[in-house]
Amino acid sequence: MIKNILLSLVGIIVIGLAGRAGWAYWQVYQAEQAMKIFQTSLQQSMQATSFSFVATTTGQVSIKPQDGIPPSFDFSIVSSGEMDVHSLENPMFDIMANINITSKTATSSGSLTLGAREILLQKNAYLNLKNFNVVYNSTDPKQSGVQMILGIVNGVANSIANKWIQVDTSKYIATTTVQSASVYNDQRLKDYLSARSYITALTMVGKETLSGLPVYHVKVSIEHGQQLVDIIRQITLEKNPDAAKDMNAFNKDMEDISKIISQKIDVNLWIGQDDSFVHKVVTSPFVVRDEKSETTVSVVEEIVLSGQNKPVSIVAPQDALPIETIMQNVLGGMFGGVTSSLNTARAKGSDAATKSYLANMRAQAELYYDAHHNSYAGVCSSKEFKKTKAAILSSSSRTPSCYDRTTSWAMSGELKTVPVTYWCADSRGRSAPRATPVKDATGC
Repeated sequence: MIKNILLSLVGIIVIGLAGRAGWAYWQVYQAEQAMKIFQTSLQQSMQATSFSFVATTTGQVSIKPQDGIPPSFDFSIVSSGEMDVHSLENPMFDIMANINITSKTATSSGSLTLGAREILLQKNAYLNLKNFNVVYNSTDPKQSGVQMILGIVNGVANSIANKWIQVDTSKYIATTTVQSASVYNDQRLKDYLSARSYITALTMVGKETLSGLPVYHVKVSIEHGQQLVDIIRQITLEKNPDAAKDMNAFNKDMEDISKIISQKIDVNLWIGQDDSFVHKVVTSPFVVRDEKSETTVSVVEEIVLSGQNKPVSIVAPQDALPIETIMQNVLGGMFGGVTSSLNTARAKGSDAATKSYLANMRAQAELYYDAHHNSYAGVCSSKEFKKTKAAILSSSSRTPSCYDRTTSWAMSGELKTVPVTYWCADSRGRSAPRATPVKDATGC
């Protein structure tokens, strides 16, 4: 009896150990298989010189609370297009991006909608703003001016919508592009990436199907350390010696970079079983914090790739205008509108002054009438009327008309806001517009 029990226990222990050994072997095998698939995929993907993609970025921005400004924004960016990367120094791409940002608090709500297409060819970038609209509503009276500013912004955006804008990147970003390319080609960085010491875990999730394509689902956990920060520091100082002029600022930048890249990120990859290309990438939430501005950005990326090494046709639009021409037109329109508004305001002010001068002449005319034995004769040549004439001439740029006789007087000045219109005042107490200047003293 006891012998049978002992034999049973031994059997259970042996089976359990065998099961654990089998499970351990399976885990090691899966990890090795996942690593092999991953390494092959990296090598294969590096050989891809063209591809199509759809990228979706979603997340939230949290900022320091300020008067009238929502403390957080939800956003999504969906972009799609084609890329040709035969040359890292001069990549070509054609991308359509749609950006949506929304925010809502107890006192305000807002949104931004933007659609744009960008084409990059050698040393020229072409931009086309498809749609743009910013809305911001707030019950905070301090934010009343925001609506006016957004109206100007929306107006400017609409004025250039659906127009191709050409940017000579050799003037703006060519140097940065070449420097970036040289950084990526640096052997120290290549060696670091090849060593893959930043991969802390690699898991084979399983075999799946993605849009009818058989794929391996692999999960990679990535956590960069101080080694990468040191490499970036060395390369940056070599490529940009000016950075050493302010080491405090440079060290602070390196500290911020270290906080960003030292995060652990899980990356899910869907790798083709037949072609070893990466066909889909989804990351875990990636958080970036800026302590100075008290801003936190949380991002999740999803990218779907297809058409690796298939020919792509990326051509420049024929009707693109240089950005300098576009900006001149936009600024000309803005300042033209401002100038027009200022001119209108000036004209209204001038007309108001003309009417006021003419109305005030009645009191002066009555004083003249009493001082000249109940007669208006000669009032138009009086000292006070001459002053009024000069004032009206200064405001309207036209000499006013004035006539007098013993029993009456009449005077008119030209208005600016209404073409060929004159404002008249007379001894009978009338003030009225007329189509012609006064021609005698009979009145308006």
